Parts: sequence; C-alpha cells; structure tokens
Amino acid sequence: MPCKKCPDKQKDEQQYKSVGGILVPDRSEVLHFGKAVMRGTGKLPHAEVLERREKCRTCDKATNRVEPPDAQGNIGPISLTTLSQCRGCKCFIHLKTKFADESCPEKKW
Repeated sequence: MPCKKCPDKQKDEQQYKSVGGILVPDRSEVLHFGKAVMRGTGKLPHAEVLERREKCRTCDKATNRVEPPDAQGNIGPISLTTLSQCRGCKCFIHLKTKFADESCPEKKW
C-alpha cells in the first residue's frame, strides 16, 4: 500500500511484467518499499507476522503454491513460499508482513 507521499496507483495484473513467474513492480513501488525498509520501521512480533501471513495465504490476491498430492492422491493445503507475492501491491508477502507500518492493500490487516 502506498505511503502518503507516494501516488496511489491501482494497476491491473496484466500491466506488470512477469520474469520467471515473479511479478515485477514498477520503479515507484520498489522505491516505496525500499523507503519503508530504510526508515527502520519496527518489525512485528513473530506471532503477529504469522497472523498476517495466514490472512495472505487464504487471499485470492496472493501467488500461492499447492502442496503436491500425497500417496493417496489428496492435494495438500495451499501454502505461501518465500517468493509468494501480493497481486494487489506486488510486494513479497514474506517481507511485507514483517513491518509494522505496512498494510494490506485489501485491508485484511
């Protein structure tokens, strides 16, 4: 989600380039997240990070992977990977969920 100084841009997913399955954000989005990291925004307690990630895991905007089927052919649960991204803001969920002043573009956390 853009900060107050960044323009609020909503882009359709097709406007983003994909390199090896990774959605590539535009320069302003990279700068926004870089500024958030450089500001030294507080990291959240691990329990809160996990709570945020659980909300992302069940969101249709997250790029997820499905666990491979077990021996009986049952498909495992949908899970996030280190490279899972939010289609709403293009951030890597693994990183964005750690910072206190970051928020979900879908207003889920």
